[in-house]
Amino acid sequence: MLRRSLTRIAPLARPTQLGCAAPARTGRSLVQCVRSRLLCTPAAKPPAPPVVAEAAAGFSYVAFAKANPFFNNVLIATLKTSAADLVAQCAIEGKPFSEIDWQRNMVFCLFGAVYLGGFQYWYQVRAASGSA
Repeated sequence: MLRRSLTRIAPLARPTQLGCAAPARTGRSLVQCVRSRLLCTPAAKPPAPPVVAEAAAGFSYVAFAKANPFFNNVLIATLKTSAADLVAQCAIEGKPFSEIDWQRNMVFCLFGAVYLGGFQYWYQVRAASGSA
């Protein structure tokens, strides 16, 4: 089996690329030379990407959204309705930030999470597409 796979490799590469300077001068066939190289020395691997680049990348929102679409939708809807209520209280009603009705804001957060985030995700993505 190894001989068959090595004979497939041999036509694709020159002996010098495989680390065999002159197999004809040593009396070994190309297959023997390649076999000795494969069994005795570790194969050359491409250099690994730097670890610093992976650490610098950090959190990926796109990867999170693809991995957790339901939770992502609930989170966005909750934050959006909370922000909308804060804008309504500060800009439209003219309340200073210290007088914001946080209980009302929590009701909006609950509405955003349960209805806009949870139910509408289920209805639009699962039930309407027929995959429920």
